[in-house]
Amino acid sequence: MASKGFMDIGADVAIIMSVYINDKLPEVKLAVDSILDQSYPCDLFVIADGPIQSDIDVYFSQLIEERTCSKEGRFNFTRRAENKGLAESLNELIDTVLGNKVGYKYIGRMDADDISELNRVAMQVECLEKNTAIDVLGTGCREFSSSSSELFEKTLPKDNSILKRDIIKRCPFIHPSVMFRSAIFEDGVRYPIDTKLTEDYALWVELAARGYGFGNIPDFLIRYRFEDSVLKRRKGLAKANSEFLARLDAMEKLDCRTVRNVFFAFGIWGLRLLPTGVARIAYQILR
Repeated sequence: MASKGFMDIGADVAIIMSVYINDKLPEVKLAVDSILDQSYPCDLFVIADGPIQSDIDVYFSQLIEERTCSKEGRFNFTRRAENKGLAESLNELIDTVLGNKVGYKYIGRMDADDISELNRVAMQVECLEKNTAIDVLGTGCREFSSSSSELFEKTLPKDNSILKRDIIKRCPFIHPSVMFRSAIFEDGVRYPIDTKLTEDYALWVELAARGYGFGNIPDFLIRYRFEDSVLKRRKGLAKANSEFLARLDAMEKLDCRTVRNVFFAFGIWGLRLLPTGVARIAYQILR
């Protein structure tokens, strides 16, 4: 494993992003640029989760040279030979961020095929500074695909109580939009690695059980790439069973096993088994 770091120069926000073999250079460039060009200075930490495309590797090598000592947005890249999955990759990045001398106050998420609006970090930092009860902050998103010019605008509830009340019904956050207070991870919290296919949901449940505050900004601060491949990854028996067990665990941890929540858990299990075409229609109605 090799990691390229940088000197101690300033920013209090670190963004973490994992890249793997199926990611494509044009999409990765858009994602990276959208972070490094933020109106609020932040640093980007990227890990290669196993082998990646050679052109992406070359691109990252160039960024290391250009951005290591930049006063704008700096770039840190870690290579790992073995693919271990998103949860382990993000945990490794979190450890890298916490071990950096900068002392980041906030840690944000980004996916390698999405795009952050250039005021995303500024708006999230402003909200977190004003609302000390919020520990995890998401945003709205605009969903898009390469095959369609149509954008769907998606928002989630803003209030902590509603997000936790409905956590069995739906995820409280759009995962790549979130920003955490670093103190969460300094307390020892990490993405669970024993909940395959539902790592982010399991993290939200763990944070809710520990009493951390949730919130969302309604503004559409990321563009979320939603191709058919995304829908297919959300389908199948393995995904359905993993999510169902995660929701049963959530009901136990949060003491919320009600008829309503059991109904939602079974309903979502059934949705994951629908044919892709039917699932697409159901998603458009329910999202």
